[in-house]
Amino acid sequence: MPGAPALVLSGLLSAIYGMAYGLLVGKAGRRLVAYVVVAALGFMAGFPASDALHLSPYVIGDIPIVESSIISLVAMSIAYGVRL
Repeated sequence: MPGAPALVLSGLLSAIYGMAYGLLVGKAGRRLVAYVVVAALGFMAGFPASDALHLSPYVIGDIPIVESSIISLVAMSIAYGVRL
């Protein structure tokens, strides 16, 4: 389980990912908040995925950046596809 600094950095990165994705697809308001929440859930799903795959090419502290970023992007794309 990641420590407090890793959770804060994960929260910041996932919020940045969600806001950037919302700006790229041109949605605002309720959908922007939804993208930030989905990005956070996807980013947190990267932790167990990294443990299961035993791959972590780039790690900042306890955060598997590559896996978490990819899963976060996929989760936001799915949310966009279902018109969340």
